[in-house]
Parts: sequence; structure tokens; C-alpha cells
Amino acid sequence: MRAYLTALALTLLAALQIHALGDIKLDTPKDLGDQYFNIFKTGNRNAASHLWASFVLERAGSMPSGKVGEIFRGFCAVSGSPIPDDPHTMYKVTLPKVGGGTVTGVARHCCWPCICDMNEHVRVDTKTINTADGAHAMEFLVIGDPCSKAHLLAQSFMDPFSGTNTSLGHAAPELRCEGDKLAGAVFSDHGHPIIGMLFTDSESLDAVPELPAPHQKSAKTSSDPTFGYGEMCSLRRAQGYNSGMGLIFHLVARIAPIDGTAALPLPSPDPAIASKLVQQVETAPKVALNTREPLAPSSSAASAATLAMVAAATLAGIAVMTLWRGRRAAGRQRLQGELE
Repeated sequence: MRAYLTALALTLLAALQIHALGDIKLDTPKDLGDQYFNIFKTGNRNAASHLWASFVLERAGSMPSGKVGEIFRGFCAVSGSPIPDDPHTMYKVTLPKVGGGTVTGVARHCCWPCICDMNEHVRVDTKTINTADGAHAMEFLVIGDPCSKAHLLAQSFMDPFSGTNTSLGHAAPELRCEGDKLAGAVFSDHGHPIIGMLFTDSESLDAVPELPAPHQKSAKTSSDPTFGYGEMCSLRRAQGYNSGMGLIFHLVARIAPIDGTAALPLPSPDPAIASKLVQQVETAPKVALNTREPLAPSSSAASAATLAMVAAATLAGIAVMTLWRGRRAAGRQRLQGELE
């Protein structure tokens, strides 16, 4: 009986391992999204895109460089939201580069307010990645490491969505520190947590959709580093960041700003279209997750959890059976001694 239960437990544990490994295929950005609950154990991705980036980069050696870039299209570097590989998630932006200068490329976002947070707090740095077709220097989106001042992650703030006080630790539970470093992060050449990729190839730059009429003028001028969203970003800031990720990413990313990389200035709203812009800012989407309403696990995550529970229960059964058999044998020995 014991041998049977042991074999059953080992079979279940092997099945669980195969299940987990078999699910980790990264052929498309959607495959990355399917790993959500393997990456975010709490079910909350607020301000934790470094975990998406690490998950991909840790597997980069099994993919050609082009595939690595393709998988990076599957999430928003600011909100952490999984997103489709679709033109409407593409935003052209110019950002300061760590070490000096600026670089223009395409970032992937769930909604336009995230490009505003990126302008204020995200910078570009390089890292050489070993891929299946060799080592490649890539340009990544980075922030200063909030764990260099870890005590500030406990700070309270007024949530612009609910109007209640909360803390960053509660609003972004996946942000953890190991010493003075952000846990689970891959770090760039200058030592900053990587939260996404900037796509600087001409194909990506040419594929960015044209903006609606109110934004086309500023989109075509060099004065707007967000290429058409700068005026709305200025209005959003004036309204207290009441859209997109609200204050969560803003507060995390400003804990340790990267030296020598001041945000590029945004244009002031054009009075001729101010009313239209205000309306768009007021109706902008809100994408911060409410920690009181965690996402439900996917079916694959649920089945993996079920296997884990069954395996654990079986191992517990083996332990109980072993203990019972040991006690029964000891009892027989005592009884035999008394009879003698």
C-alpha cells in the first residue's frame, strides 16, 4: 500500500512539473499573458512590469532576438497590464537616455495616460542579451530602483480614484526588496530595473497609428516628446493623475529618480482645443487594479493548483500511513514482550 501511494504521489508531482513547464511557451505575446498567475503570485500587477521583463529575459537564450522583442509587445511597461499585439497599443515617444542624450522609439501601452507617466519617470538604458542567435545589445525602459529607499514604499497616499488613504505596499503588493535591490528584477547596464523595451526600428516607428485631429499639430512638432499627447498629459497632471495608473506608478518611480535624466518638457494646452482635451482627460480609462478585488486565476493556473493540492494530500496520506504502521509495529513489540 505504501509503495502504491508513494508511486502515485511521485506521478502526480511529475505531472505537476510537466504541466507547469509545458505551459511555459513563449511563441506570441498572448503566450506571455497566459503566464500571468505564474508571474504575479498575488494576482496584482500594479507597477510590477519588471516581473514581466524578467520572465522573458530569463528565457531569452531559447529564443532568437526578434522573438524576444515580439514577446515584449505583450505588456504595458507602466501599468503591467497584458495587452494585445495591436497597433492601437503603440505610442511614439522620445525619452532621455541614461548616460546622456535622448532616443526616440515606440513603447507599448494599455492606454494613453501611461505615456504621460513614461515621460515623467521612465528612461532608456541598454543591456546585452544572450539569445538563441547570439548576443544583442537592446534598448530597455528603466526606472530608478525604489528599493534604494525601501522605507518609502510604506508611504501612504490618497487614491485619486476612491478618495481613500492607502499605501504603496498595499496598492502594489508585488514590489518587494532584497536588501536595497528590487526583487525579481533584471538590471540594465547602469544598474536600473528593466520594466519594458523601447522599439527603435523603422518598421515599428512607421507602424504607429495617426492620432485624431486635435492632436495632429503637436504630434508633428519636435516640442512634444509624446508626439501628440503632451497637452493632455499636462492637463492630467493638473487634475491629480486621476486616470491610467493614478498615483501608483508615479509614486513608485519617483522614489529614486535617475540622476542626469530630467523629464523632457511637455507643451502647454492649446486654448483653441482646450475644451476637447479636458473632455478626453476626464473620460480617460483607469487601469489600476483594486487589491480588494484580485483577478481570478486562469483555468491553467487553477488546474496546476489542483494538481498541487492533490499531490500534497497524497504525500500527507503517505506520512499518516507511515506513522500508523510504525505505531502498530511498536505496539506489537510491546504486546509480545508482555506475553513473554
